[in-house]
Amino acid sequence: MAASSAATPASGRFPLIALSHGSGGSRWDLHDYATHLARHGFIVTSVTHPGDNYKDHSGLGTDRVLIGRALQMSALIDAMLSNPPLNSHVDPSEIGAAGFSAGGYTALLVAGAKPKFNLLSNYCRAYPQDPEFCTGWKVRVTRPDLKLRPDARVKAIFLMSPVGIHFDRAGLAGVHVQVDIWAAGDDRVLPLAANANRIRLLLPSPPEFTLVPRVGHFVFLAPCSEQMEMEHPTLCSAPTLPAWTE
Repeated sequence: MAASSAATPASGRFPLIALSHGSGGSRWDLHDYATHLARHGFIVTSVTHPGDNYKDHSGLGTDRVLIGRALQMSALIDAMLSNPPLNSHVDPSEIGAAGFSAGGYTALLVAGAKPKFNLLSNYCRAYPQDPEFCTGWKVRVTRPDLKLRPDARVKAIFLMSPVGIHFDRAGLAGVHVQVDIWAAGDDRVLPLAANANRIRLLLPSPPEFTLVPRVGHFVFLAPCSEQMEMEHPTLCSAPTLPAWTE
């Protein structure tokens, strides 16, 4: 990542974008997208979600992650608005959230969506061989005290191949911010009909929607290093998006 540590921020106030990574990822997964935004006048912040990252899978399938992710995003925004030196450069009226895969699901929660985890059984009847969700995976309640709190500070969300199986029309009815969805045309991890396209059709207002043809689910990740290519060839086989590597 081409950046300088502790550099002096540009003068003025700028829009803030909070990023949420996919399941099993980290805050660095979208670093090329973050850099692209920063070069175009945004402040960008990200978090490695506890219990659902490349080092720690302990929260997978639990409400600690499925609800907690959205609360962590709001806490991240809290931190950016209250801690110097960047807090004086954030425009609090221009805050957005963006996410890839499970991160897209997270951004929807931040914007007011309400998941219904019993919808998983409907999905698995249609896609019984899905190794991600339908081979022994189920939602476990471990933190009943966690309650969703839509973040009214977030005025727009950007979703990259988002998880959509936990939403129906009623669950998305509370999303009234601007929504932009980008979907992979050959997504074999999250089928379009049950995820990105499902969200597009069920939102109360039509979102912006871009289908990137002939690419797989992981196209939205940052380009891999040589070491990553050797260790994770599946993640690294997707082409990159030129617009984010200018």
